Amino acid sequence: MQQSDKRRKALEEILVNKRKEVVQQIEHLMVAQEETPAGSAILDTGDQSLKNHETDVDLTLLEMNNRRLKEIEEALLKLREDRYGMCEECGAEISSGRLKAMPFAKYCVVCKERQELFERIERSRTEV
Repeated sequence: MQQSDKRRKALEEILVNKRKEVVQQIEHLMVAQEETPAGSAILDTGDQSLKNHETDVDLTLLEMNNRRLKEIEEALLKLREDRYGMCEECGAEISSGRLKAMPFAKYCVVCKERQELFERIERSRTEV
């Protein structure tokens, strides 16, 4: 049981550190959006297009980081409830290596690869 407590603490530390990193990224993007002057200068079409593109990229990154933060919060909740590290598809234990690389992983490698294969097949069907 001591080994599982060590593993649990190590995984919790990884998740907490990842959460801090994502929160910092979100805060940085929010500050960047606030610092961007809305209409302080008259921009030509090219500059306005570039500004709009940069705003779109920042908003996309913000959305991705918010999703990542939600995944981390869910993983921390699962850890507290002793449900963390189990594949949501097959119920098998997710390997420590996978959890270290992606601490908020919901699926084991086999199930994730199967899921991605089905998604590729589905995309190829809709493209035809």
